[in-house]
Amino acid sequence: KLFVKAPSGKLWSLDVEPSDSIGFLQEKAFLSEGLEGEPDSYYLTQGGRGLLLNRTVADYGLRQGTTLDIQFRLTGAANLGKKIKGSAEQRAAGAPFAELEARYAKMREADTLRQRALLKQQELKSRMEQEQKNSKTNQLKIQNQWRKIMRLAKVESLKKDIEILSQNHERDVDRKDAIIQMLDRDLEEAEDQFQTALRAHLRNLDRLIDLQDARLLALEQEFEGELRELEADFNAERDQIREQHAREVQELRDVMAEVDQP
Repeated sequence: KLFVKAPSGKLWSLDVEPSDSIGFLQEKAFLSEGLEGEPDSYYLTQGGRGLLLNRTVADYGLRQGTTLDIQFRLTGAANLGKKIKGSAEQRAAGAPFAELEARYAKMREADTLRQRALLKQQELKSRMEQEQKNSKTNQLKIQNQWRKIMRLAKVESLKKDIEILSQNHERDVDRKDAIIQMLDRDLEEAEDQFQTALRAHLRNLDRLIDLQDARLLALEQEFEGELRELEADFNAERDQIREQHAREVQELRDVMAEVDQP
C-alpha cells in the first residue's frame, strides 16, 4: 500500500503490487480521485524526483507506506498562470470517461500480460536454475563414474606393474639367496679351516708345554743334584773346620798347662 498526495494537499492510499508500472499507478490515482484534466497532464514524483511511466514499483524500490506526490506537467510558458481545464464537463458527456476506462482496461490488461510474462520469466528462471542444479548433479555423477572408470583402469595398470615388480623381486630374491648360500659355504669352509688351524695350534701348544715341562724338570733335577753336592761339601768342610778347631783348642790347652807348671 502506497500513499499519494495531490497538489491540493489531499492524501489517499492505493493498493499496488511490486510489479505494477508507474503509468498504471498514475492512471489508477487519476481515476480513483477524479483529478481535473487529462492523466498525461500529471506525473508522479518521490522526493522531488520524477518517476518514469514504463518503470515498476519494484524498480524504484518503493516500500509500503511510501508517499508519492502528484505534480502538474507544464508544457511551456504559455500555460503559466492559466487554469487547466478539467474534464468534468467531458466526463459529464460520458465519452472521455469511457475512453479513460478503456485506457485503464488496456493498461490493466497490459499489466496483467506483463505480470504473466514476469511469472513466465520467473518460471523459466526457476527451470533454468533447476536445470543448472541438475547439470551440476549430473556433472558430479559423470565425474564420479569417470573416476570409477579411471580407478579401474589405474587398478589394472597397477596390477601389471605389481606383477612386473613381483617378478623382479623374485629374481632379486633368488639371486640374493644364491649369494647367501655361496657365502654360507665359504663361511663353513672358513670355519673348517679355522678349526683345523686351531687344533694344530693347540697341538703345538701342547708340545711346547711338554718340552717346557721336561726342560723345567731337568733343570729342577740338576738344581737338586748341585744342591746336594753343595750340602755335602758344606758338611765336609764344616766337619773339617770343627776338627781343626778342636785340635787347636787342645793345643792351646796343652800350652797353657805346661805354662802353669812350676
